[in-house]
Amino acid sequence: MLGALVVFAAGWAAGAATGDRWHPRPMAAPGRTVFDDFRRIAGHNFGVMLQIVSGASTLCVLSAVMLAWNVFSLGMNLRGLAGGCAQALRPVLWYVPMEFGALILATAASGSLMVAGARWLLTDARSVVRAEWLALVAAASLIIVAAAVEVLVWRAQPISSGCGFR
Repeated sequence: MLGALVVFAAGWAAGAATGDRWHPRPMAAPGRTVFDDFRRIAGHNFGVMLQIVSGASTLCVLSAVMLAWNVFSLGMNLRGLAGGCAQALRPVLWYVPMEFGALILATAASGSLMVAGARWLLTDARSVVRAEWLALVAAASLIIVAAAVEVLVWRAQPISSGCGFR
């Protein structure tokens, strides 16, 4: 967790170094539904989670890289979004902690699954990995809730970079 916070801080600093350039999300196209936005956001976040979990097959190297990249880009994008105005971060604080927690849970679960899988292959021990599967279910649940909250927040209060609320 501490490592993820350090990478987040590095992303935040990188956002400052790039001049806080941030491109606001495109507004919903006419006729686009809330469910379409939810499906797009949840699909992206599930894709990230699956990449992190699949990293267990690489002794969690891919899991760590995927977590680091996503946390870094989160810090950089939030810095760009803030644009020197902490008020601009208020809406995203409703869902970003859930997404961040889901990524941490998925990474931890993938590491435990990797160890349990190696133990099973090497010793033919049928270890129970109930806690790891529960962590993955919890991460998936957090992603679903965070996607729903993100859609509601962005539809209720679309924002642009800095303090310029539209």
